[in-house]
Amino acid sequence: MEKLAWFCLPNDLKAYFTPYISPEDESSAFKRIPIDQLEETKRYLKLLGTFRIVYRGRRDRVPNQDWTYKRDAVAFTVYPK
Repeated sequence: MEKLAWFCLPNDLKAYFTPYISPEDESSAFKRIPIDQLEETKRYLKLLGTFRIVYRGRRDRVPNQDWTYKRDAVAFTVYPK
């Protein structure tokens, strides 16, 4: 996430996202957010701009599957668009 955008966030949103900040060498903005926080996170992301959500979890429903169904997700990662 850009430093200026982070600086402009209200403190309550900074506190919400801090445990999930991705390392600087990764392309994601936030990672390993528990799936039960999806709707709340989406509400907050609308305030920050446009992002893409990628679900993380089981991938064994289809052979050679390289993505996760939302219903099988245990967490998700947020990428800037």
